[in-house]
Amino acid sequence: MKKTTLIIIIITIAIIFFLAGLIAGKALSKNKIAYYEEIINTYNPQAEEITSLTGEVIQKTNESLTIKTKIQDPYKLPQDWEEERIIIKITDETKILKLDPDRIEEKQVAFSEIEEGARISINSKEDVRNKAQVQAESIYILENE
Repeated sequence: MKKTTLIIIIITIAIIFFLAGLIAGKALSKNKIAYYEEIINTYNPQAEEITSLTGEVIQKTNESLTIKTKIQDPYKLPQDWEEERIIIKITDETKILKLDPDRIEEKQVAFSEIEEGARISINSKEDVRNKAQVQAESIYILENE
């Protein structure tokens, strides 16, 4: 066998092993991700439905509020959570409450008491995950920290 033929065979075998290793490595890394997600969900189960949000009011109209909030992602550190803007629709049935930290009680207030920059927590009957707009069942005006 000639020297050049032997070199071509060795290079071909090396390329085949390289490609096989690359494909196997990708498959293993996908399995590892699925494995770690399964562990996280086992020890930190995620709610099937999220019906509340907390955020800062950045815009107010007669029928809605726009809040800035961070969406929790169990696969990321809190500082890496993405910030989103969500429109909160207000109806006549929406309860607006203010928490009184001194008396540890809540009192119903008018929509006009919500100001831009206020921290609020909203409850909805629907899942608020991955939605740009939700209807509020109740809104709690929180004390600014």
